[in-house]
Amino acid sequence: MGPLKYLKNRVGDYFVNQVGNKIVCVGRNYKKHANELGNAVPSSPLLFLKPTSSYIRPPGPILIPPAPADIHHEVELGVLIGKRLSRISRDQALPAVAGYVCAVDVTDREAQRVAKERGEPWTLAKGRDSFCPVSDLVLAKRVPDPNKVGLWLSVNGERRQEGNTSEMVFDVEELITYISGVMTLNEGDIILTGTPEGVGPLKPGDKLTAGLAGLIEMEFDCEEYDERK
Repeated sequence: MGPLKYLKNRVGDYFVNQVGNKIVCVGRNYKKHANELGNAVPSSPLLFLKPTSSYIRPPGPILIPPAPADIHHEVELGVLIGKRLSRISRDQALPAVAGYVCAVDVTDREAQRVAKERGEPWTLAKGRDSFCPVSDLVLAKRVPDPNKVGLWLSVNGERRQEGNTSEMVFDVEELITYISGVMTLNEGDIILTGTPEGVGPLKPGDKLTAGLAGLIEMEFDCEEYDERK
């Protein structure tokens, strides 16, 4: 039984870290989010990577490092790649998608600020354990147009983020096509497509809930990171 068929037969308890070898993330793909952080909107997709060791599943926890860390939530549509892709055309993109997840690109904003000032990669800001919470898989056939998906995030019952993938600067097909021209995408890889405005802080004791409208919801606890463990 191939990995993709295995995924489809185990959607209910699907663990994304059992497949794939990378998480490809897209920065500043919503104009209002770029504006809220004082960043320019890129002319081509801004890419960075998260390690697969950052995946966690509900209920978590999301581990919150102590100060000076400044941990923020960024809800995103995650695109699960269903086959090997290299230098594809736009019309080949969506047929290669196995499904979608709700994901949170947890970010240490202070570490990101320091990295920007020094001209360094964002690895320390984006790659910690537990910094990529993901939902169960939503099969592609349930999402007729991934460029018209609502997404939202709440913390302790307070709605923080709400947007729609129709607001993305670069749509799903363009992202898959562009990324496949830079690096080969393998079955099980996930693309995080960017976050709408409203990003904000997380602290120990918070309860984060997020979802793709009408498709999937997830809930995570936030706990203080214990360096002794």
